[in-house]
Amino acid sequence: MMLFSAIVTSYIEPTSGWSQTHVPVMVVDIALLAGLYALAMNSRVFWPIWATGFHCLTVTGHFATIVMPDFRLGIYLRFSGIWSLLVLMSMVIGISIDLTRRRRIQRPL
Repeated sequence: MMLFSAIVTSYIEPTSGWSQTHVPVMVVDIALLAGLYALAMNSRVFWPIWATGFHCLTVTGHFATIVMPDFRLGIYLRFSGIWSLLVLMSMVIGISIDLTRRRRIQRPL
């Protein structure tokens, strides 16, 4: 649900290109980071920790554009995008590993 709301909000925000900091997207990413952090701290599985770490790097990219206003357009776009893909990959791989382990434990030998 957190990821879905972040994706929808990112598409609603009108963009003028990736040449400047997108404050609404940054706010949504910070809120998503807080939610992923809470999930990671209360979870017994490991994929939320990986997802939180990758998403923390996305938020770092937003802050880099504030500290360095002349940050290159392509770097900002790619820096934000690559970590988001890794968040989703860690979710898919982590959930599938957890489900496989759970099935193996529940199945009698």
